[in-house]
Amino acid sequence: MLRKVVIWAIAVVIGSLSALSAIGAISKNKAPDLAMAVVPLNGFAAETVSSNRVKLDIAQNNGNFANVVSDKALRQAKKAFEREPLTPEAVTVIALTTDSNRQRQLIEQAYNLSRREQLVTGWLIVNSAAENNIPSILRYYDSALRTSSSSEPIVLPILAKALENDDFVDPMADFLGNKPPWVESFWLQALATPEAIDNAAELRKATFNRGERNGTEARDSRIIQALIRQQQYVSAEELYDLFTDSKNRKLIIRNGNFASENDYPPIDWQLTMNGQFGASIADGKLKMSAIGGSGGVFARQIIKLPKKLLQLRVALDQAIPSNAHLSLDLACAEKNIAKSNPIKVRLLEKSVISKISNEKSECQYYWLSVVGRSDEGLDGFDLSLDSISLRPIV
Repeated sequence: MLRKVVIWAIAVVIGSLSALSAIGAISKNKAPDLAMAVVPLNGFAAETVSSNRVKLDIAQNNGNFANVVSDKALRQAKKAFEREPLTPEAVTVIALTTDSNRQRQLIEQAYNLSRREQLVTGWLIVNSAAENNIPSILRYYDSALRTSSSSEPIVLPILAKALENDDFVDPMADFLGNKPPWVESFWLQALATPEAIDNAAELRKATFNRGERNGTEARDSRIIQALIRQQQYVSAEELYDLFTDSKNRKLIIRNGNFASENDYPPIDWQLTMNGQFGASIADGKLKMSAIGGSGGVFARQIIKLPKKLLQLRVALDQAIPSNAHLSLDLACAEKNIAKSNPIKVRLLEKSVISKISNEKSECQYYWLSVVGRSDEGLDGFDLSLDSISLRPIV
């Protein structure tokens, strides 16, 4: 079941153990061979020498822990243990030469001595993966992330990649419920992993249902945007409905009366704001401004059109000045289907009513855009939309 996770676990061993073999702040770690020349023998230096040899052999053995302990490495590990019995990596090196029934017990005891040793944690990850024990894998990865700041670039891509596996979702949701310190970094990595987007949405549903609901709006907005980029519109809508109240759920255009903030664009309004033109939602209106000769998409959102004849209603708070050109545009947001032609409804009056048909189109999801431009060489404009609605004609 977890063959891929096993591969990812081995990858972290290759990447982290070989890279971290020389990390340390004192001579027994920086120059263990030099420390070995000092009398009496430094047990910790002997441990480092033995561990470094084994780590190098593991890396050269494609992450495989079998048959990686040379006679010389074993002798150094035994010397280390004789001098310093509380040497976790020396215990692990010795354990690797014992029968499989004793290995787990000894290495778990080494782990209890110190949770900072990558050789110990790496073996436990690989062993847990071989046993299909996802909660155990997560526990040891969590240990690596908490004890080594350099492990995030190695471990988090592995966890995000593992999210492709459906069996990973529920155990990960349970684990994230403990609010590990790396949770936000994990979500950023998951959202940058396209293959994991589907299950990232399922994971967010699971964590939401387990009570994680407050203070996550910025992250949840990024999740929805990632889903939209991958054209996972159904999942994005489901998350939006989960995060918000029910009053918008049966409407084709969400927040069409501009009564609430746009927390989850582009399922609700995605606004443009730059130095030349822009839009904001305030006081129950979509407020738009443009300097002369500027314009573009002021606001847009993804909508789902039924295969019906629809009535579009747009209300502005004032007459449209002659130097302002406004329209409501609909363009298919789906790829690899026979698209209908884009629809453009020009807004020429304070109140606009128009009919739109989606009866013969294969497209369901559309970008609905409020588009405008101010004439070149003239003053700009300030306008407000009071409401936009789109409903089937019964």
